[in-house]
Amino acid sequence: MFRQLTEPEKEKFRQWAQTNYIPHTEINEVWHPVVQAKCRRINEEIEFQSGEYRNKILADTTFEIK
Repeated sequence: MFRQLTEPEKEKFRQWAQTNYIPHTEINEVWHPVVQAKCRRINEEIEFQSGEYRNKILADTTFEIK
């Protein structure tokens, strides 16, 4: 259903997703699979970063029991 893309076209599609996709919004099934994959990657990167941030906060926090 979707046409094969050249590497330069794939990069343009990924760039479009990077510029236009709003993280954690619907990934439209009519978008080319390259765009869909980039959108999922964007979401995964945000999840990873938020997890790293959360872990850093926990590691930097000391709890004192009195």
